[in-house]
Order: sequence, then C-alpha cells, then structure tokens
Amino acid sequence: MDIIALRKSISAKYFDYQRLCTVIVGKTNKRRFIGQLIKKGYIVRIKKGLYVWSEQLDPTGYSKEILSNLIYGPSYVSLEYALSFYGLIPERVEAVTAVTFKKNKLFISPAGSFEYSHLYKGAYAAGVKLYTINHTENYLIACPEKALLDYIALRVKKIDSDTHLSQLLHDDMRIDEDEYEKLNMDLLINYGALYRSAAIHKFIIKVSNG
Repeated sequence: MDIIALRKSISAKYFDYQRLCTVIVGKTNKRRFIGQLIKKGYIVRIKKGLYVWSEQLDPTGYSKEILSNLIYGPSYVSLEYALSFYGLIPERVEAVTAVTFKKNKLFISPAGSFEYSHLYKGAYAAGVKLYTINHTENYLIACPEKALLDYIALRVKKIDSDTHLSQLLHDDMRIDEDEYEKLNMDLLINYGALYRSAAIHKFIIKVSNG
C-alpha cells in the first residue's frame, strides 16, 4: 500500500490501532505491516495502540498536551507543567505532568515523559478547562488556581503552621509574585475546600488571612 495514500486516508494527527487497520488494504498481516511503518519512520508508536504521524508525513507536528490526555485518562495537564505554562514558576518543564483519579502512572515514549498523579475524585473536576490550540485541537488543563492547589496537595503535602504565606510561595515553591497576584482568590478558596489535604487546608487559611 502506498504510504501517501495511507496518509491521506487518515487526516487525524492521533490515531489508534483499530483506525489504522481499517484503512490498510491489500495486506494479509496488518500487524506486521504496521511494524514496518514504525521501523521505516512513517508513524511513531506513542504507546500500545496509539500512534502519530512522523514529521516526514506531518511537518506541523503533534501536541504533547493532547497526547497526555490520550495516553492515560481521564486526566488533565496540571502540576509543574501547568504552572510553567502559566508562568507561575520560572523553570521550563520537559515532562508533561498530569492529574488523574486513577492510579499513578509514568509513561516514557518517543514523544517524551508523561507523569500522572492520583488525586481524590471529589477534587478532580473543579477548575479543569478545555484549552483550544486551533479549531480542531484542544486538551484538558487545570486553570492556574487549580494547578497551584494540585501542586500543594500532591507535591508539598505538608505546610508548617508558622510558615508565612510569602515564604511558602516565593522561597519554598518559587511561585512568581506578579503572576500569583493575578490569581482569583475566591476560586482558590472554593476549589481548596474540595481537597482532602491538610496542606491545602492550611494554605487556604493563610490565603484567607492575607
């Protein structure tokens, strides 16, 4: 089967094994043919059953954030990756960090590393939004307030009662002061009430007290 014809038959950037099999014609062993496509560099296997086109066949590339949603779900982009995306922390984060109410998972793929952290289901959905890349591509990501709360609940975990809010944010977590001031404090407090986290509860008290 001609690779150009195959590419035209699947316009999507992201596709699964079943979709690939439906458009492959004239091959008695489709699994072996897919293996050859991977070996020749026409498609990239992200994980079992999930593929993207190589740069050769799709120069526009793929979104790591969309892949994060697809690799393991339900999930949304959050934690360090989201904080960096919003400019709340100065570091550039390479691994895509995400939150799920399923088990913790780590996937290493040709597209990079994807880390998933478990969050109590009752706090999962609030503050998650659909970010639009273009008219055909979008993905789920925590809003800035939710990303910060996720980080405190899943990374910080413990906050001393005598730690000042400014010390916690700027010294311990390296949160950008200007970007923090842009956050909606009402959202922080409302979302924070959903968590089963002592650290979050102490953080919300500090926020409420200014």
